[in-house]
Amino acid sequence: MGLKVDKAKSEQILELAVSRAVSGGPLPEEWIRWTKRVDASPSLTFTAALGTALLAKATNPLVDALSLKASAGPSAYSARNIGHGVLVPGAVRYGFDLRATGREPLNNQPFFQNDRIDTIERIHVNARPFLPDLIAACRAINELDSEEAQLALAAFIRVRMAAAHARQAMEVSQSSFPIGDLIESTSEFISSNPEHGRRGQAFVAAAFDLASPTVRSARVNDPSRNFPGDVQVLENDVVVLAVEVRQKTVSFEEALQFAESLKKGKVLKGLVAMLSPDQKRLDAGNLLTEAESRHGVVLGASYGVQDVLLDVSIWGGISLAEIGAMFPERMLRRLEEIETSENGIRDWVSRFEISS
Repeated sequence: MGLKVDKAKSEQILELAVSRAVSGGPLPEEWIRWTKRVDASPSLTFTAALGTALLAKATNPLVDALSLKASAGPSAYSARNIGHGVLVPGAVRYGFDLRATGREPLNNQPFFQNDRIDTIERIHVNARPFLPDLIAACRAINELDSEEAQLALAAFIRVRMAAAHARQAMEVSQSSFPIGDLIESTSEFISSNPEHGRRGQAFVAAAFDLASPTVRSARVNDPSRNFPGDVQVLENDVVVLAVEVRQKTVSFEEALQFAESLKKGKVLKGLVAMLSPDQKRLDAGNLLTEAESRHGVVLGASYGVQDVLLDVSIWGGISLAEIGAMFPERMLRRLEEIETSENGIRDWVSRFEISS
């Protein structure tokens, strides 16, 4: 039924690896290179998977680093127990960056459905070319003894600490950007590479952050999503507005489907934020009437960055100058939270007077 990896021992191993990482002493260059190769994947979870495998091997040298579930074989182990129970909180405690920002980075596609890394078949097309690197790295881990795995883990942490320090150094200037420039640059940023909807969703969440202290943004491909919309505004833990974010063109019928989901989720107000530059305007009056008569909800529509920011200005009672001052930093935080690519992060901060 697989092997157990002792969590208390893993915590001690992780602390030792961090000490080695920050010591400035020599660490295996091979594992610095392996870490950077895996980090190049658009799938942020690959980095967390590599760190988990290294920590497990350093703790129990008998484990198969390619396994994800203890049921996968006699040398298998539960990657989630060590990844979510030790590595993720350790990253927060010691200040290294796992790229994936959630509490359970291995609980998403394709890792939560597979027993082993080398049996993964269904994976997003942009991450597929990088999967062989992760598999090869885990096979290399299987050749390590406990001490070698500890040194490799320290090399991994050193690379990811450097990434964390680089990200923390990004500070957005607090001067107010002209709203026209902000709209133009944000629109171009979102449309140039939507990143499967991540950029648009981060934009809408960041915009409503300026109007409400409690805004929830669903994680892309999160299997636990069970509420309407991609972004929700809450008051006293009750969703008062749900926003569906779309970067592809939306038909009248598709908008009404969202109204139906609002009804099922018992949310009375919704907004469809349509960010595609090719989007045609829907019949707003008819949409409002049909949503109310069929589903008993209020449904509005916004077209592009300008409309959303104007909605936020009205909703939150904040000026356009305040939006220009606060939005770039909020957008940066939401891009990080939703795990936008590192190239996307760099692109965003380069637009708004970033000092590093």
